[in-house]
Amino acid sequence: MRKPVFKKLLVLGLCLCIVLAAFISLDLISRHSNHECTHDHCGICLQLGGASHFLAQLRMANIAAFFVLAQITLALWLLGLPLLSHEAVSPVALRVRLNN
Repeated sequence: MRKPVFKKLLVLGLCLCIVLAAFISLDLISRHSNHECTHDHCGICLQLGGASHFLAQLRMANIAAFFVLAQITLALWLLGLPLLSHEAVSPVALRVRLNN
């Protein structure tokens, strides 16, 4: 398998694992939302706390990524650099001579 394809598949697998963990955390919280705890070190309460902490971290990561992207976009705009380049680059546009 070529290396770029392997990296893409690895990143896709990692993203799927994160999405799956988020859905499992939501399912765990919804199933045990009315749990009646009987003692101090309850395993279910610890799992619910861990799941809610994981979801809070995902939410903060999304917010942080949005602000970083907004700051990069603002910096490019203030510097006058193009945000998106729509120029078609072809051999004809570059005036490349194609020899047979």
